[in-house]
Amino acid sequence: MNSIKVKEATDKDRDTWNKFVYNHEDSTYSHVFEWRDIIGRTYGLKSKYLIFYIGQEIVGVFPLIYVPSIIGKGVWISVPFTNYGGLLYKHGLNRNDFVKLTWNVLEQGNKAIVRELQSKDKKNDSIVTSRLLLTNEDEIWKGFKAKVRNQVRKAIKSELRISYNYDNLELFYKYVYVKSMHRLGTPHHSKYFLSELMKLFPTEKGLITVLHNDQVIGGMLYVVVNNIFYDLVANSLYEFNYLSPNNLLYWEAIKKSMDLKCLAFDFGRSTINTGVFRFKQQWGPEVYPIYTTCMRKDGDIMLNNNIYENSLYKISSKLWQKTPSIITNSVGSFIRKYLP
Repeated sequence: MNSIKVKEATDKDRDTWNKFVYNHEDSTYSHVFEWRDIIGRTYGLKSKYLIFYIGQEIVGVFPLIYVPSIIGKGVWISVPFTNYGGLLYKHGLNRNDFVKLTWNVLEQGNKAIVRELQSKDKKNDSIVTSRLLLTNEDEIWKGFKAKVRNQVRKAIKSELRISYNYDNLELFYKYVYVKSMHRLGTPHHSKYFLSELMKLFPTEKGLITVLHNDQVIGGMLYVVVNNIFYDLVANSLYEFNYLSPNNLLYWEAIKKSMDLKCLAFDFGRSTINTGVFRFKQQWGPEVYPIYTTCMRKDGDIMLNNNIYENSLYKISSKLWQKTPSIITNSVGSFIRKYLP
């Protein structure tokens, strides 16, 4: 059998890369080639999208983007600003062979952080995703607890409206997303990042917004890859929680995913036993661990599930919440590029 060779992907490899991703059972939206362009254009980050071959056959892909640090050394991430990533390779081959070849190509940095979605039977203590397997609207609706159905009905009775108008992105970004991220203690992405994401991502994507008296009070950006509907960004204004806009938003998104013939609705990453996790669980999804692995150039591999649970991150988040919005609004998107 021929040995595995590696090369850095170029624009000419875009279609063959994505074909491999779309045909791999372990792939996610984070593996799609266009993330290289989205992140490169908006934040100017360097990437190494590696393709592995045996002869003329592609047997693996590994998307990596170098994220600098404000203090200290930067790190390769697969893939920053998304929930997932990691090495995809043909089953039956040795993972270590791909990792060794990777370090032969990376000319700076001595470690890589990889986020990989694992099967639900594997143990994980902290970070998970939640996925609702889809059937039909009637069956899914009946499967919800009475509280969820009542909250959706409450939102409808409150005359909240749903819109699929992409022109609402500006309003959602300025009046909902930035404000919500500040409240949650996380610097926001630039509007350019979100608009380039919607412009460049090659598969089905869109924006769903919730309106109250013609005011945008909530919204969700989504993409669809391999028949899975991914919730990328979802926020609503805290002061309208009494009207249950999030419940209406998610129910409409779930219905949209079924209209698109998706097999599953992916709620995205959350930490077990937090409010966000409990909100997602009320819809009845399965829970799958996300393993964050640190791979070092010297060969050491360390599993680190608590990358967002360390004390420095928690303190920084609390400080960000207390910082006046006039400051966070101006510097949030600048800082965000350093928080993968």
